Amino acid sequence: MLRAGVRPSDVADSVYFGDPVLDYIFSARMYAAGRMSGFVDQIRLYPRVIRLRGDAHNELVRNTVFECGATVGPMTTACADSPLPVPEGEVLFATMQLAEPITALTDGSADQLVYAFVADTDGDPSNDWVANEPFDWDYFIGTDNWWELRTDATAGRAWVTRTDAATLSQVPTAARVAISGSAITFIIPADELGDDLAAISFRTSSFVHDGTFQPEVSGGDVIGANPTEPLLTIPAGTEVVETTLEDIIEGKPTG
Repeated sequence: MLRAGVRPSDVADSVYFGDPVLDYIFSARMYAAGRMSGFVDQIRLYPRVIRLRGDAHNELVRNTVFECGATVGPMTTACADSPLPVPEGEVLFATMQLAEPITALTDGSADQLVYAFVADTDGDPSNDWVANEPFDWDYFIGTDNWWELRTDATAGRAWVTRTDAATLSQVPTAARVAISGSAITFIIPADELGDDLAAISFRTSSFVHDGTFQPEVSGGDVIGANPTEPLLTIPAGTEVVETTLEDIIEGKPTG
């Protein structure tokens, strides 16, 4: 059991956002998605803010369960090439549940995968990403910071990036992404998301392509019908880290 010593009154059941199955889209609405793979079909999203401190922090992110590049049982953790340390305190766990397990990670195929948690961290539209024609359904529109898990099966690697949308520059990050079967969990420290977690808004996206980005060989999904829908907000409340690792990854209630 993982314990953080938080008051019982802090316990909250997991809140999730559902998403229709088989609702694949391409980033330009005039084209249908040519790839319809279950490992990019989002069906649920569980965003939770968990307070890590003491033993729970050590157990979760300090060279143990979520060690960068390590595989523990069915779970592999990816990080930035030069990751920052994960601080104690509040951390966002956002678990994307997919329709099928992820198979194209290191199998040598031509598939390249991009899973992303993208957010408007400051409520200022002037620095948000704007779609460029013909990509009116760009998955990242309306957001200013992007945390992405990228995979290259041919090279046999998966890594995490953070991008500032205003400058398209890479930003150092402590974020980690846990990959386990059909679940992708973004683990992002609160201090990367802004001063007030309740104020940020976000969406998640998933995308597969073969390097050409042509619609007939690409396809993906966003939480919601399409990226023009309003962004989501994090449910109120801080959860207790008092559950099994499997429950955290699968987005099950704590307590």
